Amino acid sequence: MLELMTLGEKNVVYFQESGNNHSINIINPTSENLVSDIAQLKQTISHQAEIIEMQKVQIETLNALVASMKSA
Repeated sequence: MLELMTLGEKNVVYFQESGNNHSINIINPTSENLVSDIAQLKQTISHQAEIIEMQKVQIETLNALVASMKSA
């Protein structure tokens, strides 16, 4: 869900999924290309989500390595 709120003189845009805010960004309210700004923000959030998933895999791999070293 995309929410656009006003905070003082600035617009606050954030994306919400499953009740958790993934990102928040202040966008200049005078921006002539708000749609482009929002699309870029969504792309950034998607990229951050991909990085988080890769880091989860790395953590699982490291945990498995530690567990195997403990049992050796």
